[in-house]
Amino acid sequence: MIKIWMDEDGDVWVKASYDAEFVEALKDAIPFKKRKWDPQEKVWVCSGGFLNDILGIASAFFPGAKLGQDPKRRRVKKDGAWEEVRRMMGPEEYKSLFRTLAKRYHPDAGGSDKEMMKLTELFNELGKQRR
Repeated sequence: MIKIWMDEDGDVWVKASYDAEFVEALKDAIPFKKRKWDPQEKVWVCSGGFLNDILGIASAFFPGAKLGQDPKRRRVKKDGAWEEVRRMMGPEEYKSLFRTLAKRYHPDAGGSDKEMMKLTELFNELGKQRR
């Protein structure tokens, strides 16, 4: 079983039943800085530039593999939507969301300083508005 989808940022998400050879093939085809394992979601997140490579590898291990959509995964991208999300969340949900995003965008986890600074500034600003 495999699911492959692309998010709004252009990253390719791959969720597959475990196959050591598939994982090794994925690691061989995609440079370390262009892929990462998300243990919480149990998916590989890869740069969109490797979509054709991913589909080729997936087809070899999972016949009929194709790009699809994951209806459960919705990501808020527009700043105006953050305000709506902020109003709907309680303090614990707010902290949890920040921690989840910080784990993804932290430079030590493959993100960049710029992304982490932007995330921190956004949550600091939203936190001030909550008070």
